[in-house]
Amino acid sequence: MAKVLVSWVATNNDFTDGKMPVNPSGPNSQVHQHYWKYDSHLLLSQFKKVEDDIKALQLVSYLTMTYNHKVEVNAMAIDDVIDVPEISSKINAFLMSLGENEIDIFISPGTPAMQVAWYFAHEKLKLNTKLFQLRKAEHTKLKDKAEQVWVNLEQSKIPTALLIREELKGRPTLSKFLITKSIRPVYSLAEKVAAADKVSVLILGETGTGKEGLARFIHENSSRAKAPFIALNCASMGESLLESRLFGYSKGSHNMAFKDTPGLFEAADSGTIFLDEIGDITPYMQQSLLRVLQEKEICRIGEAKVRKVNVRVIAATNKNLSKLCSEGKFRWDLFYRLSVVELTLPSLKERGINETEELFDFILNLKSKSFKTVPPKIPTDIRKIIFNYPFPGNIRELENLIERIYATMEDSITEEILPKNILNGEKEHSLRLQDVITQHVNSVYEMCEKNLVRTAKILNIAPNTVKSKLNIK
Repeated sequence: MAKVLVSWVATNNDFTDGKMPVNPSGPNSQVHQHYWKYDSHLLLSQFKKVEDDIKALQLVSYLTMTYNHKVEVNAMAIDDVIDVPEISSKINAFLMSLGENEIDIFISPGTPAMQVAWYFAHEKLKLNTKLFQLRKAEHTKLKDKAEQVWVNLEQSKIPTALLIREELKGRPTLSKFLITKSIRPVYSLAEKVAAADKVSVLILGETGTGKEGLARFIHENSSRAKAPFIALNCASMGESLLESRLFGYSKGSHNMAFKDTPGLFEAADSGTIFLDEIGDITPYMQQSLLRVLQEKEICRIGEAKVRKVNVRVIAATNKNLSKLCSEGKFRWDLFYRLSVVELTLPSLKERGINETEELFDFILNLKSKSFKTVPPKIPTDIRKIIFNYPFPGNIRELENLIERIYATMEDSITEEILPKNILNGEKEHSLRLQDVITQHVNSVYEMCEKNLVRTAKILNIAPNTVKSKLNIK
């Protein structure tokens, strides 16, 4: 286990009057001069590329040559040095990559937001980390060198979670859909995942359960929120078209390639791409997508040039991917890359009638804005018919029903406004006890090859009761 020192480059204080050359009395230099006990020093730069941070490279050169210590620069790609969520997402992932090493974090260099992010990382990640600062020599008793001061967070009376919540105030915390009791744990985990902006997420759930809404929630609560969110249904297009859409193509690469065209991965750079119905892509596209996740780079069709992309991938499916992997229809390595974190959304049937009613009323009020009218009052008898229906199409089907109500309603809401499958109870899906009994009797009747006596014997009821349940004359 190595002992590692981590700190930001002090853009001003590590240099004389904020300019090169390196200041021997600068904070990072002082640690090397008086308090070195490390195997290596990992300097963090806010730049996207190490080679672009001339000051960081100059500091590394000075520390290495002067003290013969191992020092290297790591580019964190920080766009906003006062955005704590963005900084936290980058340094959290970086610290996690250091594994079980003993990590001392020198928190003096950097902006106040960078210092706050160190506190959050130390308390939240629970890694083998310690925090320290340097007190300038002129403020010490001996005044001969800077004093190393270790930070004891156990004395803090303020819960970190409360601080983070306050700092995130004003950021979106709700998706398009109401977060009811059954899915609150899913969204709670999604909020934590959002902070780790390089982690891939796989969202599982039946069609219409709100997978894209959850993906948007993750994006909007991450440091990528200001960058694009691009959604694509992989099942809606063939292999060639999907490849062109994702990776782009060069002029002349096919008959319709009249100009160089970037793909969605390039368009989503620094943001998030949501790949719905990922279980439907071909083996070739599985291999192509795996390369993007592994190497963080793409090649346009017909072009040899490699282009780096910084995109978070959130995938979704209503299929059992692990089963498809076992059957040889989906790559295990891609599955593992996509499912670093899995989130599962329950169906409306699993969420129950109470939550279905909550969602119905929520969407009913929400849609009133787009239809520019007051929400209609739904009579009790109509509500009873609606909520006896299990909505196999989930939230999407519920939303479609509400739009139908707005589009066709007149002075009052009557049964005629409802679609036939709901009005008739769609008996094969009905939750009503009578319909469930009838369905079961019919299943046994079919199993007995429509033999009335055998059916009655198996069900332990009279043949006339079977005839009555099935409406047989």
